[in-house]
Amino acid sequence: MAWHHPDEATLTMPINSLAMEILRDYKQSGGWNRDNWMKESAQWGSAGSRDVQRALSEGWAWLISRGLVAWDPSQSSSDAYFVTRLGDEALAQGVTHMDAAARLGMQLHSSIAEVVERQFLLGEYELAVFAAMKAVEVRVRQMAGLPDGLLGTKLMQTAFGPSEPGPLVDNRSRGRRASGDDGTLQGRDGRLQEPQLASIGQLFRRHRGSRNGPAGRPPDAIAR
Repeated sequence: MAWHHPDEATLTMPINSLAMEILRDYKQSGGWNRDNWMKESAQWGSAGSRDVQRALSEGWAWLISRGLVAWDPSQSSSDAYFVTRLGDEALAQGVTHMDAAARLGMQLHSSIAEVVERQFLLGEYELAVFAAMKAVEVRVRQMAGLPDGLLGTKLMQTAFGPSEPGPLVDNRSRGRRASGDDGTLQGRDGRLQEPQLASIGQLFRRHRGSRNGPAGRPPDAIAR
């Protein structure tokens, strides 16, 4: 139960990677007391220098703040920590998955989050992406007042169309759009350009957009 990484690796490791290495060692060695782990790392491991000890302390602070370890109420010591269920999940699936799950909960509009969260957390990433894209289509169709049969590229071209400005075009961005040879807002490869993406982003502004706002209103009005 001790830290055995070279000093340079310890001091240059990203904080999340450092913390996960601490957690992995603590779990595998049956650790139960943070202070004991730190002292053993200093005495018998590679954490003899003050800088390394401080780096490990930062790693512990990261683990505690994210709920990957918690105080053990069955012990009297304030340094008695156990690896939580979330900590076990992070060890099994990786910190990238955990960080992405946290962003999923904080930053996605509810109309997307509610249909993709379950698939994502189960590791069904392709289904999650498909569900998210479908939710975008539904939202755009709702806000533009377009028929259910309009799908995909045609839907986006109609909603954000340039020549006859679509109902969801952000007029504030039209002056700085990137146009193709045909004068549209799309590039030669058919992908949406910056003004269209800005308009879509406004439709999904978290906590501010109405999920069933009136069709045909400009995005700045919808987002209020």
